Amino acid sequence: MVETIVPSGSSIIGKTVEEAKLRNLKGLFLVEIIRKKERITPVSPKDVIKENDVLIFAGETEKIVELVNGEAGFKLPPVCSFGDDKVELIEALIPQNSSLIGKKVKETNFRGRFDAAIVAVHRNGERLKGKIGDIVLKPGDLLLILAGKNFWDRVSDSDDIYVISRVKEIINIDQKKALPVLVGFLLAILLSALKIVPLFKSLLLLISIFVIFKIASYTQIKKSLDLNIIIIAALSIAIGKAMVKTGLANSIANTLIPVSIPFGITAILFFVYLITNILTEFITNLAAASITFPIALSVAQKLTVNPKAFILAVAFAASASFLTPIGYQTNLMVYGPGNYRFRDFFKVGLPLSLIYMFVTIAVLRVVFL
Repeated sequence: MVETIVPSGSSIIGKTVEEAKLRNLKGLFLVEIIRKKERITPVSPKDVIKENDVLIFAGETEKIVELVNGEAGFKLPPVCSFGDDKVELIEALIPQNSSLIGKKVKETNFRGRFDAAIVAVHRNGERLKGKIGDIVLKPGDLLLILAGKNFWDRVSDSDDIYVISRVKEIINIDQKKALPVLVGFLLAILLSALKIVPLFKSLLLLISIFVIFKIASYTQIKKSLDLNIIIIAALSIAIGKAMVKTGLANSIANTLIPVSIPFGITAILFFVYLITNILTEFITNLAAASITFPIALSVAQKLTVNPKAFILAVAFAASASFLTPIGYQTNLMVYGPGNYRFRDFFKVGLPLSLIYMFVTIAVLRVVFL
């Protein structure tokens, strides 16, 4: 967030927000206009810009610099900006004995003392509005702070603020590092597609190069790995492999075919889809696919038909978790905040699942069988 001032002589004075092209800025959002003691928020496209208006923007630092250097001639007051690869959002409290009490934010030299900037101030559960720099700090104020790399060293020896929690870590994308990552990733896919180097080996080599040339650290890569997913994937594939090795997949296929063959191949495809779909509603889609894939493959081989139809039936069925809130992560994400009940998912998900199933089977039947 940054405050900008409309100086005398600016080309946008007397224009509306829309006419000044401040409505749909790329990477920036005009949060509010402060005009003497008046605060205009939310900002309407028809609001007229006047001399000495303070415009508060939220967005990307680089875009703010472009805005200031543009034709409008905005002035940029001293603000906090960080050139670090990583900054953090921190919640901190003003204690009773803080030397910051009774001072305006702009009088505290907060950036110089803590290598951090105050983004917002909450008092009694409400966010204080207006210019951050003009807010007078009081005991018990909750600060939302954008912290630089030296923040933790400086705050450890100070009693002026108490850190409560780290809200979020913000990674600033380094374009010089981002380009080789993108090129390397595309190259790994290309080598795999051309069957020159297997995808797993090429990605492993790519990660090693990132670490050696310090494009990414070992700690960052380690944090990015979801061990739960890796374990589930490994064990699910192991179960699928065991079903093939022990002959269980063949046994299930032998049982399934005689029961459903009188109804045709389409009926068998329905059964494979249905089994996978029921499993995916209660376990992860990866586990469901791993368990039913060997069965589907055995069925296709015994019927001497194109296995792609059965493989894709498993893939689509494993991804169609609409009936329960526990079937997929996104279902759970909305379950609590949306105040839904289990039956809400079933009520809406059942017709959706049926439509999805019939369309999938119809397309697979026409294209592959």
